[in-house]
Amino acid sequence: MHVYGAARVLNQAELIDTLRASTEMMESGRSDPWSYGELESDLGSALTNAIAGFEIEVSRVEAKFKLGQNRSEADINQVRYHLLESGFASDTELANLMGSLNTRSGHGE
Repeated sequence: MHVYGAARVLNQAELIDTLRASTEMMESGRSDPWSYGELESDLGSALTNAIAGFEIEVSRVEAKFKLGQNRSEADINQVRYHLLESGFASDTELANLMGSLNTRSGHGE
């Protein structure tokens, strides 16, 4: 995927807000979710200082729809296995979509 547009570097407060929100979104629903606030202050500061946060006001997108069709059958099966094992409905949907697409290309079920 290629995204074009005007980029802007996030300030420290915006970066921390983005990290907190992203972590909360990605960890919610997990049996033992992790939160950005769990970082010790020194470690959190060091990690945050090593991240360059930015946002892009998108003006154009170029993308291809690919879900492993160019990968080996073993690779596809491994990815699908882990998606199905996650227990998340969205991961199951993705694994099923990968299987249906790769059936047409000679890989999958």
